[in-house]
Amino acid sequence: MAVIPVIAAIFMAIEGKFDLRENEKKAKALAERLVEQIARPHTLEGTAVQPGVSIGIVSIDKTAADPETLLNYADAALYRAKSERNTGYRIFDAEVRQALLTRRRIETGLAEAITGNALEIWFQPVTDLTDNRVCAYEALARWPLPEGGFIPPDEFIPVAEETGLVDRIGLLALERGLEAMRTWPPGTHLPLNTSPLQFGKGVRGPTVAAARQRPELE
Repeated sequence: MAVIPVIAAIFMAIEGKFDLRENEKKAKALAERLVEQIARPHTLEGTAVQPGVSIGIVSIDKTAADPETLLNYADAALYRAKSERNTGYRIFDAEVRQALLTRRRIETGLAEAITGNALEIWFQPVTDLTDNRVCAYEALARWPLPEGGFIPPDEFIPVAEETGLVDRIGLLALERGLEAMRTWPPGTHLPLNTSPLQFGKGVRGPTVAAARQRPELE
């Protein structure tokens, strides 16, 4: 069974007298039919494929009437549908709106934290159990809050991956790690967490080379 990602966008307008509840009912019914039809197994050039679909639904109202806002809201609902993986669709509601606002705050704050050198890189020891020797220090990004505490990595790392900020975080971890390695015993390694998106773009090799050529790290 093969899994083939396909990206598509479907736009639909429901005509008639405006009724938010009625429109959402029609949209749900349509989404359920689409999920049912698209998710049926198919055979493509002799190979069985199992399609999947995620749908974001948004209703036009006073807070979302222009195309740009509607697309942003629909995209937020679509993202939630993908993460939930149950019905295959999600309507933009108060919960999704709050998640969207939180994501935007994280995106803005994370960019500022990176630029302002507010991110911390911690080094977690990795022990070789054969001789109980510390053989490596894993570089981990931590985002402290001004009032104390930290923003959990599982909240800001996904946003960093979606926005491309993960490249800057990776470079920061690499630079701090190379600097810290000066004080480590010989043979101690520096494991770095790498996003699959970075492998896809092939940035790890050039990034390491560029970081090692910086005068202050030679």
